[in-house]
Amino acid sequence: MKQQLRPHRLYEMRVLHGLEAAQERLLHTPQVTSILTAPEVEMPANAIRFDFVGNDEALSELLVGMVNAGIPVIHFGEEQSDLEDIFLQVTQGLVQ
Repeated sequence: MKQQLRPHRLYEMRVLHGLEAAQERLLHTPQVTSILTAPEVEMPANAIRFDFVGNDEALSELLVGMVNAGIPVIHFGEEQSDLEDIFLQVTQGLVQ
């Protein structure tokens, strides 16, 4: 049911260095629909959160591409959404 309400998944990736290069690769990945960095939300300075709409194979290819490009990924994982996050996504943040 959660997958039906939210067809994309939120991931967080942290890098040892090269945050800008990682962000640039994500910007050119069709399955990535949005990107958040530390100045925008509370998270470590070396982290990026992104929405991903692809399947597991495409996600694996994304991670392999980061590593092959020399970006030292030290964490890569799906973030858990609570019901408020899902509600805001479904309503696009609009509440009357």
